[in-house]
Amino acid sequence: MYILVIFYCHFIKKWYNILKSLHKGYFMKDNRIKDMQEYILQHQSVSLKELCETFNISMNTVRRYINEITMNPGIKKVYGGVRVQSPVSSLPTFTERNQTQSRVKQMIAKKAAQFIKENDIIYIDSGTTTMYLVDYIPNDMHVTIITNSYHIIHSALERPEITLISLPGILDRRTLSFNGENFKYLDALNIHKAFMACTA
Repeated sequence: MYILVIFYCHFIKKWYNILKSLHKGYFMKDNRIKDMQEYILQHQSVSLKELCETFNISMNTVRRYINEITMNPGIKKVYGGVRVQSPVSSLPTFTERNQTQSRVKQMIAKKAAQFIKENDIIYIDSGTTTMYLVDYIPNDMHVTIITNSYHIIHSALERPEITLISLPGILDRRTLSFNGENFKYLDALNIHKAFMACTA
């Protein structure tokens, strides 16, 4: 009888540990999926490889998590990754935003350009205010511009004194910017000043 009780207790303890382990694994998975979803929402567009490296998990695990995450209608799969799908009405197009307060935006860009010095390495974000910055950089000033903006790239083409570094990515036609793993490239660059845009 005594032996039977010991065996029974050992059996219960063993299954308790198994269930506890399974519950812990499920809880960790649930938390990791939530963390991954928050990461995607924060960065807007993310590759599967980036998710593997960021969360230190295999590609198969990432694909399983993405299958659950993309059940959210606001996040969709794209070639090699995922991206946040913003509602059409949430953000006016670049052209629509550029038609408002253009004179004020040019004045802001002119003032901001005064902070740029010879041989500066600067980052210029995509925006309807920052797009005017290049126009106010003196023609004899040598600077390096890093950007994901279609307009900045176009404006700098005829400026041989400007060293232009274009960040890679997929063109977002609503913002006229190239989006993707840009932050990974920025980490390797010694940027002196950054001019950021904000949609209001």
